[in-house]
Amino acid sequence: MYFGAYYSLSHPKNPEYIVHSAHSFRELIEKLPRFINVATPAHNDGKMTVKVNELQQAWENANRHLACDEKGNYTGNISTSLSNFIKKCTGFFEWHRTNNPLKKKETATILAELDVAKRQLPQPISNLRIDEWTSYDDYFKKVAHHGGSNVTIEEFNSYVDNFNIFLLDRLSPRVFDDVGKLAKIIEEGERNAK
Repeated sequence: MYFGAYYSLSHPKNPEYIVHSAHSFRELIEKLPRFINVATPAHNDGKMTVKVNELQQAWENANRHLACDEKGNYTGNISTSLSNFIKKCTGFFEWHRTNNPLKKKETATILAELDVAKRQLPQPISNLRIDEWTSYDDYFKKVAHHGGSNVTIEEFNSYVDNFNIFLLDRLSPRVFDDVGKLAKIIEEGERNAK
């Protein structure tokens, strides 16, 4: 997925090259938990579109049986269909209330698992990292679904570059490339100190 995103970016003659690249990046973000063995039931249990479609269907069923006056105000007793719609709304908002904090917790777990150094971050910093991860995900989804009609390659590359830095900071903590060089520097320093 990662290399596919870059392959798409390397073909600017394709009018959809940014969209295809964004799709690969959003897929990487979505599928990454599988590769690091992090369960994400909140991310997988009921997609928003499915939940909204269920609610919309219930509303349409209820609305067909409601009596309205000439101003569009509902009149009369609450019908069974409206009662069912109200129950569906209650369930939907309960699902949303429960799922949103769980998604944030899952994202924190994903980021903690990605961090090879296994650093315990202070909560405010952890929240910033979660927000940053979510921002990349939201941006790539928006572009992948043609939601960013004015996206420039410069803006897209800025997101890609910073996403890379974000990933690399978690996957590979910054260390000297050659431990031997570090040992040599220490040895020289100790010799000169005598």
